[in-house]
Amino acid sequence: MLPCGYGGPGRGGDSIGIACLDEDRLTALGVTFTLGPPGKGGVGWDEQGKMISGEDGVAMETLRFPE
Repeated sequence: MLPCGYGGPGRGGDSIGIACLDEDRLTALGVTFTLGPPGKGGVGWDEQGKMISGEDGVAMETLRFPE
């Protein structure tokens, strides 16, 4: 049986205006949107009890998903 370990802190959520699979077919002319703030990374503790923070999310107007 393996010993249980500490879970790491979570990464903050992203703020994305348009997500796409194919940038060549992306048309954003005439499209308006307002990006909200990205989420803050979560807090966790390492094995020595030291507080650590997860990475913050990012804000971006467009994001191409990997295939």
